[in-house]
Amino acid sequence: PGGVFPPETGDLAGANLRSPKEPGFKSIKKKAAMEGFGTLNERGIVVRETNLRNFPTNEPLFRDPSLPGEGFPFDYLQQTVLRPGEPLFVSHLSAEGDWAFVESPQAAGWVDIRDLAFADERFVTEWMSRPLGVAVTEGLAVRNTRGRFVFSLGVGSVIPLGNPASDQAGRRRVLIPLSDADGTAVISVGYTQEGGLAGFPLEYNLWNVAKIMAELAGSPYGWGTILGNRDCSAMLKDLFAPFGLWLPRHSADQAGQGERLSLKGLSPEEKEAEILAKGIPFRTLLWLPGHVMLYAGSYRGRIAVFHAFWGIRTRTESRQGREIVGTTAFTSLEPGKELPFADLEATYLKRLESMTILFR
Repeated sequence: PGGVFPPETGDLAGANLRSPKEPGFKSIKKKAAMEGFGTLNERGIVVRETNLRNFPTNEPLFRDPSLPGEGFPFDYLQQTVLRPGEPLFVSHLSAEGDWAFVESPQAAGWVDIRDLAFADERFVTEWMSRPLGVAVTEGLAVRNTRGRFVFSLGVGSVIPLGNPASDQAGRRRVLIPLSDADGTAVISVGYTQEGGLAGFPLEYNLWNVAKIMAELAGSPYGWGTILGNRDCSAMLKDLFAPFGLWLPRHSADQAGQGERLSLKGLSPEEKEAEILAKGIPFRTLLWLPGHVMLYAGSYRGRIAVFHAFWGIRTRTESRQGREIVGTTAFTSLEPGKELPFADLEATYLKRLESMTILFR
């Protein structure tokens, strides 16, 4: 997803799967108060996991669910999810003041004002002065000093570490961003399970990569990180984050991050040969419009990839469709080709356009 407002087409549906009552979105545009852009210009920080939205609303917007690859979870108002501790630049507030238009390290969009706090110079200085840890296990619970749950961290989440002298048996001290009664960011102390955090950045080697991939494999697919689940680009972003390799949030941008080699105009056989000859396993991205995968080497002479994907394209005489998979997994570039209705003209291999070597 991208942009502040979606195209005004006639095949949109709301939460009740009916067309929006207001096709022009006039009231929501008014709520966005874009004339106030840049009037606040404050620093902020995320204090609880929150959605980054294209509109200042949590109401979803789908395309016609009867279309292949549409409906839930493809909410076109969802940009991504922001995690606790992510820094923000706050441009301005909505007309009612209940949403903030922000720029994050991932994208720009709208955040519920209750999920952020405004950061003054004192907070920023202290927060940035601490060494960092990164979550290497999924759903890592962070608790306060009284043992109460505050939030959880997903793989790739970065958080400042507390004084190691205060660590207790089996627990690692971390800093927690909170909001005071005035909405100002304050720092509290908490703990998380020892072993769930690693020093940031984590050394890049195949053993560590395998451990991170094991945490991500089998997790549900989530467009725009909806419900805390990952789509293709979010999964790769979180896979490389522990190693200090920052990737943009969206697949097309990720494909432009390193040494990019075009695969356009090549036959499927030529594409495979090019990837096998020049790709570096676990350091090379494979991209086609709308999807990105990690090259994982070969299995029985065929290319293997690691990716988060929604489904396999199918086709009958009457219509196109999807065989839903909705997970992160190792597959070939032609997953599901054995299915009787698989669309063999729409495999990943046939649609591949480029490979990107992130680093050597």
